[in-house]
Amino acid sequence: MKDPFNTSGKAVYEIRGFRRYLIRTAVWLLQLYFATLRTRPTESAAEAIRNSPQPKIFLVWHNRSLIALELFKRYFEPERIACLISPSKAAAWEAAVFEELGFKVVRGSSSRRGIQATREMVRTLRSGNDVGISPDGPSGPLYSFQRGALALGQLSRAPYLVLNANCRSALRLPCWDRHLIPLPFSRLEVRAEAIPTDAIDFSDETAAIESLRAACLRQLDAAETAAPT
Repeated sequence: MKDPFNTSGKAVYEIRGFRRYLIRTAVWLLQLYFATLRTRPTESAAEAIRNSPQPKIFLVWHNRSLIALELFKRYFEPERIACLISPSKAAAWEAAVFEELGFKVVRGSSSRRGIQATREMVRTLRSGNDVGISPDGPSGPLYSFQRGALALGQLSRAPYLVLNANCRSALRLPCWDRHLIPLPFSRLEVRAEAIPTDAIDFSDETAAIESLRAACLRQLDAAETAAPT
């Protein structure tokens, strides 16, 4: 397999000083909001979550990354999950929120710190912890599946767990990923599917990517998968 990462750009932006107090206030409000949401896993999702091994690679679409924070906290152990977040200045705020909520954070993307971030995630998996990655992040296209997510499974041999939540009462942000923001007191239908690496033919990169992408798309509502990608 060709190297799917680019090593150009080494700057990693972080939130420091008084801005950290702003993050703590925002996280407090965010937790109040999360407390209003109701989650209900499907029968197959409940089984996949209950029987999921550790370590594992969470696959979460970028437009579900906000919801994923609460799903991780309700059904898993946040302190044992390292989430991949872009090293950009804009993503520094997101990284700070994740850290304030108790998650580990790995900074990297396909264009910056790709190889370093992958090494960190592989070490995390080999130490017995989980990692979370958005296969179409941080800049899409929407519902694409980047080669880096495939490479992580090939290098670590850790199984994947596709995780998603659908919500009918939600707002969509006017950005590339049409980010899903459930309205307060909404009900989330949680979907999940486990994919062992033994079931993936890594020698055929195109087929492997299409197989994993199809598994991620299966967790979305039919109306959403019909949207342009």
